[in-house]
Amino acid sequence: MPFPYDPTARPRRYSLEQVLILLAETDEDAKQLAPRYQAMKLYLEKEYYPWIQAKCPYYTDHGAGHVNSVINAASGLLERDLDPKGERLNAVEIFLLLAAILWHDVGNALGRDGHAARIPEMTAEIKKLGFPDPAIHRIVVEIAQAHTGTDGLLKARAEADCVVARTVTVYPRALAGIVRFADEISENRSRISLALLPSVPLENQLFWQFASCITASRPDPTRDRVVLTIEVPD
Repeated sequence: MPFPYDPTARPRRYSLEQVLILLAETDEDAKQLAPRYQAMKLYLEKEYYPWIQAKCPYYTDHGAGHVNSVINAASGLLERDLDPKGERLNAVEIFLLLAAILWHDVGNALGRDGHAARIPEMTAEIKKLGFPDPAIHRIVVEIAQAHTGTDGLLKARAEADCVVARTVTVYPRALAGIVRFADEISENRSRISLALLPSVPLENQLFWQFASCITASRPDPTRDRVVLTIEVPD
C-alpha cells in the first residue's frame, strides 16, 4: 500500500545534472549545452580522471568520485533554486557550474603544483567539443581557477554576458563561490581508503586523517547551514 500524499513533505530534490537534461527537452540553450556537458564528462572520465591518482599518489581522491561529490554538494547548496523549468537558475548558469566542477582538479593529472593554472591549456584541447562560444570557455576557466588560492575568487568577474541560443547575463564570481564551497563540503571520509590509511606515507597522513575524521558532510540550505559529522579517534 503506497504512503498517502503529504502536502507538507519537502519537494523532490533535483541535481544540477538532472535539471540540465530535463531543460534540454524545451529550452534552446539547454538543447545545445546538455550534450556538450555529457561529452566533456565522458572525455574526462576516460582521458584524465584515472591518471590523477597515478600522478599524485596518496593524495585524497581528486578523480571521478570527488567530481561527483562536488556536483552533489553544489546541487544541495542550490536545492531551492533547482527546478526542471529553469525559473531560478537557467541552463547557461547550470552548465557553467557543472563544467567548472568537471575541470577544477584536472590539472593534477600533470602535477599538483600550479594545477589550477593548467586549466586554460587543458580546456583548449576540446573547445569545439565542449564550448559553444569562446566567452563560455573563458567563464568556465575563471570559475574553475577560482577554487584555490587566498584570492582565487577575485579571478572571476562579478558579471559577464554570453550567448548560446540567446544572450544572458551571468555572475561568474557568485558561481565560483558555489563551486569553491561545494569543493570544501566534499572533503570527507569518501575521499580516502580506510584500509590503506595505516600505510599512507607520513607526508600525506595529515590530509588523510583530516578526511577520515569527517564521517559525513552535507549542505542544509533550508536551515542555512552545512552539517558535518565528526569523529576524532586519537
